[in-house]
Amino acid sequence: MKTISLEQIRAELATGNNGCLKVIFDNYALYCVGLLIKKTGCSEEDAEDILMDAVLNFREKVMYGQIEYLTNLKAYLFSTCHRMWLARYNKEKMQRKQLNEVYDELYDNDMIISRKENHRKISFQALNRLGDKCKTLLTLFYIENKRMTEIAEIMGFTGADVAKTSKSRCFKKLLLEVDQLQKNIKDTLV
Repeated sequence: MKTISLEQIRAELATGNNGCLKVIFDNYALYCVGLLIKKTGCSEEDAEDILMDAVLNFREKVMYGQIEYLTNLKAYLFSTCHRMWLARYNKEKMQRKQLNEVYDELYDNDMIISRKENHRKISFQALNRLGDKCKTLLTLFYIENKRMTEIAEIMGFTGADVAKTSKSRCFKKLLLEVDQLQKNIKDTLV
């Protein structure tokens, strides 16, 4: 394991040489990826993606002078990875919560058809309004519980990050469709 000081990293990055980032990634991948999987239960690919994001985040902070002193790069990288994983997890959890809240607001208890059936109908109507790509992607993720790497492979994306970005866009479209259906229902009730 090649050790590299903060001063060396700063000097290399200042000259435009990013080779030190590969050394950092290689030196700490086994530790950070393994511990992230152990602590969070995420996949190895997600852990590697998060580590790469953490290394790039570290690069930015070094280049902009936001890190002046660092005693343990390994601990710094892992804590950054863990915070990034929590942010992703909480974002996905919030998206699911928002969708559930939208469903909960759709109907009053007075409706003839049960609330659960209405939620299912609205969600499938909204899903069917989306294009085939979004419909397939959201079905794979939310209904079939496929991982991003599997979705990328099934749908022919270049990688899990592309699948994640597409899922996020499709989810936003789905929320807009649910909102539109909700407005239509409220208009017919008035």
